[in-house]
Amino acid sequence: MDYALEGYPSSVKVRITVIKIIGDYAKVLITPLSAPGDILTAYMRKVNGQWVGIDIGTGINAQEEGIPKEVW
Repeated sequence: MDYALEGYPSSVKVRITVIKIIGDYAKVLITPLSAPGDILTAYMRKVNGQWVGIDIGTGINAQEEGIPKEVW
């Protein structure tokens, strides 16, 4: 989940909520708890048993990233 936290300084506490896991793809939300900030969406993919980040932010185009529609 380190990739999912890249949008925040290490001092900010966040809540990570898994929205969907379909096959080897996941959509998660990262909500700041200890500082103001946007709720970020992160898309991840499981590669060799490890979750790796595809993209993170507030305006991700999942289709352009090649993420299966079922995960959007």
